[in-house]
Amino acid sequence: MAKVQYKIRVEEGLIAKLSELGARCGYSSGNEFAAVALSEYADLLADLLTELKAGRQAMLAQQREQLLGKTSTATQPKSQPKKTRGQTD
Repeated sequence: MAKVQYKIRVEEGLIAKLSELGARCGYSSGNEFAAVALSEYADLLADLLTELKAGRQAMLAQQREQLLGKTSTATQPKSQPKKTRGQTD
């Protein structure tokens, strides 16, 4: 894969942190570490968003089933109350 250089504005504190973490993890530069970290973060985030979407859809389906169940029981005719002596229609 070809390497591409981007011009982005990043706070100096983040550059220092990436350089420090890169050295601690054995990377030759902060840029190399940042590229790997960004790639792994993107994969992780994509997986999490996919799971979140599936969970949200499952929750909505369950709520829909519950609501439809309550609606169908609410629309069924209720039994007539028992009449007591002396009660007229």
